[in-house]
Amino acid sequence: MSTFGRARARGVRALVVMLAIAVAASALLAFAPRAAAAFDRLEVDPGRYTGTNLYVPGETLVMTLYADTGDRYDVEVFHWVPFSTRTTYHTIDDVDILAGDARTLTWPIPATLEDGLWYWVGVYDENWFESGAGPTYDLYLFEVRMFDFEAWTDRPAYLPGDTVRVGWLARQIQDGGPALDGDGNLQVDDDLGAALIPPYDFVEAQGTYALTIDVGADPDVDARAYAWFNDTGGNHWGYAEAPFDVDYLGVEVDTDAAIYAPDSLVTVTVGARITDNPGAPFPWDPGAAGVRITITITDVDTGATTSYGASNLVTDSHGDVRHVFALAADESGVFEVQVLATAYGSLTAATSTTFQVESSPALSVSVDFDQRQYVSGEAIRATATPYRYPAGTYTYTYTWTVTDGDSGDVLAVSSGSAATFAHATPANFSGSVDFHVEVNDGVGETASRTARATVAFGYIAVVLDRTEYEAGQTITATYAFTGSPAIPSPSFVYEIRDADSNVVDAGTLTGSSLSFRVPDAPSPWYVFEIQAVQGGRVVSGFAQAGEAYGYVLSIAADKASYTSGETVRLHYAIRARGSATLPRQFLLQITLYGATSMIYSTTRAEGDVSVPIPSGSNEGDLVLAVFEGYTGAMAIETLHVGPSNALMAEVAGMPLFAWILGLLIALLFVLVLWRRGGPRILPRAAPPAGPPAAPPPPSGPTHAPPSSPMAVACRHCGKPIEITTSKRPIEVMCPACGETQLVA
Repeated sequence: MSTFGRARARGVRALVVMLAIAVAASALLAFAPRAAAAFDRLEVDPGRYTGTNLYVPGETLVMTLYADTGDRYDVEVFHWVPFSTRTTYHTIDDVDILAGDARTLTWPIPATLEDGLWYWVGVYDENWFESGAGPTYDLYLFEVRMFDFEAWTDRPAYLPGDTVRVGWLARQIQDGGPALDGDGNLQVDDDLGAALIPPYDFVEAQGTYALTIDVGADPDVDARAYAWFNDTGGNHWGYAEAPFDVDYLGVEVDTDAAIYAPDSLVTVTVGARITDNPGAPFPWDPGAAGVRITITITDVDTGATTSYGASNLVTDSHGDVRHVFALAADESGVFEVQVLATAYGSLTAATSTTFQVESSPALSVSVDFDQRQYVSGEAIRATATPYRYPAGTYTYTYTWTVTDGDSGDVLAVSSGSAATFAHATPANFSGSVDFHVEVNDGVGETASRTARATVAFGYIAVVLDRTEYEAGQTITATYAFTGSPAIPSPSFVYEIRDADSNVVDAGTLTGSSLSFRVPDAPSPWYVFEIQAVQGGRVVSGFAQAGEAYGYVLSIAADKASYTSGETVRLHYAIRARGSATLPRQFLLQITLYGATSMIYSTTRAEGDVSVPIPSGSNEGDLVLAVFEGYTGAMAIETLHVGPSNALMAEVAGMPLFAWILGLLIALLFVLVLWRRGGPRILPRAAPPAGPPAAPPPPSGPTHAPPSSPMAVACRHCGKPIEITTSKRPIEVMCPACGETQLVA
């Protein structure tokens, strides 16, 4: 039987059950006298673990009768399969309806109650149990089951020689866990009822069983695995089926294209399938894994086998395999791809397809302009660039057609060898111009392309000094104009419109800018339009500014460097921008990444918060991020945690290394001045009283005294000047006063 047939059979069985329920209810109610108007209804709470009319042994059945206060009824819980014996499990005689026109009853379902579909709750006349007669007011059908039981196979279809893995699971409805061990039996039959395995007994609530199909088995079998499982007492049980197919080996092949160019890649896709139509497998047939594939590629014209094939390929878990190869640069002709699939050494399937290799020349062309935009009266220069495969030397002919992009009027036509064509636009033209080129390579290949250029009487660029504003601020707009022969010296006018397109300011411009003060009640945005006007020609430029809206969060720590265990004193301030309003409460999420995180709630938009740094925190430059939850504002800073460089310590607001560097520069400056001017750069004390100083020696060359042939006296201060060379004449400098003199 096919899968469709089995599904149809299950559907028929379900329909039979539904009809049986209807017949049973009719049988119980058909001959009962009509219920008294005082009885309303019976309601039973759904199962605690299922939410339906399925109940688990051990849970409590809750029943509520709705009728007039003071009425009396008999209630029964029983089991009855249509046309069989009726078994009563619980009776409640003479149930009185209490105040409120309702009465709730309970019945604990025994843990040993046998699983079954045909359990009922019946509500009868108060004399039902005594006389066995009287009306039946209501019936409720319910099911009792301890666990769900299912069986399955790991795949829907198999080849002869494959291993089938059958699994089963008995799962408690109450908690979803496996049921306790019990007694089970597994059987596997073919579609004729012949057993494929001996009956297999098991005790585990979950498990698997593997069976290998004989390689020589009939490859067209609709098999079925079915299993029973019950607890040791036998009252709780389950039954399940798992159908599967045993079919033929089939194979399909396809290439990623029908025609290839030489020197290109070919991809061959092969699919091994488990199918009941081996000559032409269906797309939905399941794949056959582990099948060996041999691909042979032959030249159809010569019959010769090429080197493009492959062997010993193995299909993947989905039954597929791909083979990719490169064609030779000089390849041509028709080729056949032959595929042979082999499984378990004896199951085979074959198929084939063809592809063609031909040298298909390709020609394409691109068009580029020398500018992106043009003004009236300018020449538009377009250049065509051909691309040819295979490459070579070709004589190209270009046919240019220039048309008005708006009206379609033909503006120019030219044909020749020029790859570049220029068209001068009239001085009174604005709009779009289409350049269409057709290229012929002289050997039969053509290509074409159309490109569009934009022409305007001129262009105005409008720039605003701010793109966001708040009430009372001033927006300044400047502009730059590029004209054309059609509008060489225009006058300029402007218009400012609000979000409702109302004109809030307009006029004539005499300079290169204009200013606009934002009202105290600003519009959400303003559009600034500046127009150049001359001789009936108008050029417009636009810019837009929007009202500032949102929130700004600023933070500042009391210092830049900390050690583990210290506390950061963090100052924060939240400001609303534009028409935004601050909330009444603020929620700051403060995170020092790698160290700590905290939440701070406050009603103040500005204040200070202490952020302790835990001992043992990460050290280095850590990111401090503060996020405000009600406004979405965020701020990020960097704090240093751990030992810091002493040179980075601040003195009077400046780093120490800056002070040291400044002192070194100052000292160097003093040394240079000393070197150049000696003691003269310092104030001199008055000389002590005494005999007058000897007059300076006469000017002219100074001769070394006989007692010291390598020293001379300074003419300025009289101090000796040591000379370390005998070279004469020589110019020397006094180390005491810095004066220079010539020594002969």
